Amino acid sequence: MSPQQFQISHELFLLKASSDETQEKLFVDIEVASRKNILTAKLLVRELLNHVDEEFLDTAVLEDIAKILRTQNKVESRRIAKGRAPQPGSDGKLVYLKRRLSYTHEREDREEPVVSLKDLYLFENIRAGEAVARLYPPKEGVAGKSVFGKEIPSSAGKPVQLKLDAKTLERESEKSSELGYERIVAKVDGYLEVQSSKLFMREEFLVKGNLDVQHGNLNFIGSVVVHGDVLPGFTIAAEKGITVAGNVNKAELYSLQGGVVVQGRFFGEKRGKIIAAGAVHLRSIQDGFVDSESDVFVQEEVRFSTIRTRATLQTGEATVLGGHCYAVGGADIGTFGSESETETELMLGSATEVSEKFQLLLKNIIDHEKGLGLIEAHLGPYAKNPARIALLASHLRPKMEALVEKQKKVSSSLQQLKDKKAELLSQEGERAPVPLSIRKSFYPKAVLIVGGQRFEPENQPLSGPLSLVFDEAQEEFVQQSYIAVPPQAEVEEKT
Repeated sequence: MSPQQFQISHELFLLKASSDETQEKLFVDIEVASRKNILTAKLLVRELLNHVDEEFLDTAVLEDIAKILRTQNKVESRRIAKGRAPQPGSDGKLVYLKRRLSYTHEREDREEPVVSLKDLYLFENIRAGEAVARLYPPKEGVAGKSVFGKEIPSSAGKPVQLKLDAKTLERESEKSSELGYERIVAKVDGYLEVQSSKLFMREEFLVKGNLDVQHGNLNFIGSVVVHGDVLPGFTIAAEKGITVAGNVNKAELYSLQGGVVVQGRFFGEKRGKIIAAGAVHLRSIQDGFVDSESDVFVQEEVRFSTIRTRATLQTGEATVLGGHCYAVGGADIGTFGSESETETELMLGSATEVSEKFQLLLKNIIDHEKGLGLIEAHLGPYAKNPARIALLASHLRPKMEALVEKQKKVSSSLQQLKDKKAELLSQEGERAPVPLSIRKSFYPKAVLIVGGQRFEPENQPLSGPLSLVFDEAQEEFVQQSYIAVPPQAEVEEKT
């Protein structure tokens, strides 16, 4: 709109009026022309109503002008009217419902309790189908009105400049008119990342260097890739798999649906562990713990570690030295044990037998048997004939009677443990024997255990290639020509 001017010539006054550019305000200059009658505010109003909307006239200002002109001849630049300014529409807005990836470590809006300085919660896990944000449209403005009664148009709000990665996010507009907004919905599992004005769902979390205090512990429903090392004390939990290009030092890796690959070395220092549903691939492992539902592959060496696999243990030409290994589907090992005759154990058995729960049960049975043996050693001949305790001197009987009671309790507890063992084993069906295949050497003090039976070279190492299979009918180990042990994944592909 442009400024507007008008003039009123009256026998008592001359009025010149002009508006601002928006016509929202009106200013006047008034000069007295004659004093034969009193100039009143009512007269000014009556004349001005021919030009100005009554709603916006400021009668108080006109009263003041009339008062001034009784003693003065002129007033200048007085604002006598004010229109209604237009209200611009509000801009559209994007409201996030899920936390975006951020390295600023701000915690004010987070519900998770602070339990460790390593728990930084860089992002929020989002499942496919969950809404990550709401997109509100811009709103129309409210028109204004000039002092002359004309409409002053308003400006509409600006829409959000937003781009979505079409492969991982989508807009739901079906109920937008009813809800007043559009939903931005994830099409895949992952975390939300914003780059400029574009939104992405990421199914893989990438650590370009070492996993350290910059990233903290990771708990992700996708997969995690670390280009460097995983430093001591950190934990990665990634549902769909973990890959580490460097070493893992005294850290914990968990994958409930995928596998774990450590291209460097795994140094457990008796605290590091890997638990995975998929296959585990390691360059080497020392003083570590691995539990996998699938195959475990080691390229160079297994040293003083515990490996438990519901499939096969595959070390190729590598050495298994010290520690305890458990496998359901057999083992293919380069060197088992060492020239220094380091105690090393491998147990081949059913999924029940190799489970940690079953192994703890066996240990408990052994401890009970040892304890019972010590009690019986103290009882001597009274262990099998407790009735003779009555013939002892009165001051000797209480101690022996207490030992007999303890013998009964330990015996009863031992029987319960054995019953539990029998119950667990009865749930297993028949299974074909699986081999331990040795490519190079099988040294003394390295022990193969199958069905509670133990085998180890007596004096000299066995030279490979060879395989050992337990014959249940004969209850003995049979040495055979080398049998390749295929990884479980290969067997499943063929079937």
